[in-house]
Amino acid sequence: MSFPPQLGQSRFVAAGPHRLHYHEYQSALTNPALPPVILISGLQASHRQWLRLAPLLSPPFRVLAFDYLGVGQSDKPEGFAYTARAQAEVIATALRALNIPRAHLVGASYGGGIVLALAGLYPELAATVTAIEGVFYWPGPMKWYGLMHHVYRAPRLGPFVFKAFYPSVKFYSLIRARFNWAEFQMVSACYTEPYASRTAWANLMLTAGEDLRFVLPRIQAPILYLSGGQSWLKPFLRPMLRYLRRQQPTARLLTIPTGAHSLNVERPRQVAEAVLNFWGSIAFDGPGDTRISVDL
Repeated sequence: MSFPPQLGQSRFVAAGPHRLHYHEYQSALTNPALPPVILISGLQASHRQWLRLAPLLSPPFRVLAFDYLGVGQSDKPEGFAYTARAQAEVIATALRALNIPRAHLVGASYGGGIVLALAGLYPELAATVTAIEGVFYWPGPMKWYGLMHHVYRAPRLGPFVFKAFYPSVKFYSLIRARFNWAEFQMVSACYTEPYASRTAWANLMLTAGEDLRFVLPRIQAPILYLSGGQSWLKPFLRPMLRYLRRQQPTARLLTIPTGAHSLNVERPRQVAEAVLNFWGSIAFDGPGDTRISVDL
């Protein structure tokens, strides 16, 4: 199977003792007056999860799709906590090293929890926050993730399950979203990553769905929360959405009816439209007129 080429450039940045990898999308048409866009992928996914969405945002934005610690080409330290809060601390350090004082923070699933934590811990860094089915309070399925932790670490079973996981995600997406073969190839490209660590992924299983409710009241930036009408996570989103409405009543909650959990992969145009409309409705401090209008 031949995958479409990945645009942009692969880069690395030192974040304290760690090295983070990110893929940067930038061109002569990038508007430097606009806050850059930081993309954080979901659980066990790399920066490639944004292959279909990033080109819809750049230009006019400078877009940086990160591999958080434990996935992709970023470091995979054994002693790291792998919580969303710990990941947010590392990414904040990376943004300072890159001289990015403020950005649009966009995260999917586990990455949605990371950007919410980042915006709560460092409000000055967030121009806006977009969580695509972002997980910040998810007590129900945690026991299953704990089980997967032990499965991944099993000497014989672990490697087999590890290698089989993403093919199953691809075929689930093909059936559920009714993709044709060309679209399925594009989706497959978003999940193909040769630089994965089974040990790091096993540790990530212990932190998915951690309780991050304490950070929501601290977020000062506008929030957009996207969910999929056909998402398997729907029943587990309800307590999170209720809490979000109480703590951030101005947050915009939007459902994409035909979308599943990985909206950024399966419904990139609808996500891009929602995000660009959200950003375009807000005026940001900076040189010139920073409102945007983008025709998809």
